Amino acid sequence: MNDAITIRPRSVRQVSIDSGQPYASFRAAYETAVPVFDRLEAAGVVRSGAGWSGITALSDATAGSSLVISSPSIPAPETEHGTWQISSDLPADLMAVFGQSVLDDVGTGAGKTLAGLLTHLGLSVPAELHAAASNRELCTTP
Repeated sequence: MNDAITIRPRSVRQVSIDSGQPYASFRAAYETAVPVFDRLEAAGVVRSGAGWSGITALSDATAGSSLVISSPSIPAPETEHGTWQISSDLPADLMAVFGQSVLDDVGTGAGKTLAGLLTHLGLSVPAELHAAASNRELCTTP
C-alpha cells in the first residue's frame, strides 16, 4: 500500500423527513426553491470572461436559497404511503470527518441553510441541523 494514500471509514448521521405530500407536488415545490444547476449557463459565464463577479451574480440569480440541484435525474425516495422523502447527511458531520475545527462553521452554516429550506417547504426541522457535530470522535475514526 502506498503511504501517501489513507483510506478510513467515516460515520455520519443521516436525517430523512417524510414530506407528507405526493411526489409530484412536493418535487415541484422543491425545484422551485432549489433550482437545477445549469452547467451550460455556468460555462457561458466562465467563457465570457466575467470573472468571479459573473459567477457570483449567476449564483445569486439562480440559487437564492444557496442550494442547487446538481443531479436532477436522481429519483427521489418515496415512502410506502406514496409521499416524498427528503434525506441528507448532516452537514456538520460531513465537515467533522476531516478532523479540522476550522470547518465546524462551514458544517454548521450548511446545516442552517438546509434547515431554512426545510422551513420554507413546511417540513419539520431536526435540532441537529443547528448544531456542530455531536461526536467528533465517531466522525474522525482513523
